[in-house]
Amino acid sequence: MNNLSLIKHEIKRLVFNKKYFYMSLILILSTSDKLLRLVIHGEYGTAPFSKWSYSNFTTLISPLLITILILLSTNVFSEKEIKARKIIYSTPITQTKYYTIKAASIFIAYLTTLFIPIIISFIYYGVLFKFYNYASFIKPIIYFLIPSFILFLGLCMIVGKMSLKLLYALIPFAFLNGLNFKFPVWIDLYGNNFLLNYGYTVWKDNTTGIVPYNIPMDFMISRAIFVLFGIILFVITCKKSETI
Repeated sequence: MNNLSLIKHEIKRLVFNKKYFYMSLILILSTSDKLLRLVIHGEYGTAPFSKWSYSNFTTLISPLLITILILLSTNVFSEKEIKARKIIYSTPITQTKYYTIKAASIFIAYLTTLFIPIIISFIYYGVLFKFYNYASFIKPIIYFLIPSFILFLGLCMIVGKMSLKLLYALIPFAFLNGLNFKFPVWIDLYGNNFLLNYGYTVWKDNTTGIVPYNIPMDFMISRAIFVLFGIILFVITCKKSETI
């Protein structure tokens, strides 16, 4: 079995089961609710299909998406998987290769999951507002969804390696970060506090009636740090020896 075949096998294990089906169903219902109840009003006087409104949408769905990521990661550290790992490590597959395959599988499974709310939002904008310029949403997706995902993927790997119970404990942590505590950007994992503080300031001080989508450099740097930190955590997971 080559690496690609192993990854395909892992992806099938992650997504072709009742657990993933129910997670996807909850995500569909939650996404639809947020679009119809919250996003439809727009953000800071802008249209529901503005970049600011879509950025807000990404922060609203982030806690549930990250929770799904955590639950996907639990498959790597279940008792059944740990027993299988004893056999796997007796083969030419190294620890680094093992975790790389697992992380790559979770990465692809999560991206597949991420397409669910994105596609629903595209349908929503097309049907209700006849808005089809979906390319304008690329920046909000990159700025607000990708950094937290990479950070949590690395965090899930290193925490799960320490304890499965600790990995489950990340779920309330994921939801708590979706609340607006006026966190600075450096610990604002989803960017919701940033939108609340900075977005309001831009809207309040604006005199033209148009709220420009300008993201400050400190926020961009914080997202880059999240990505870097997530990668570092994953590398540590691969390199740190474990006793099975």
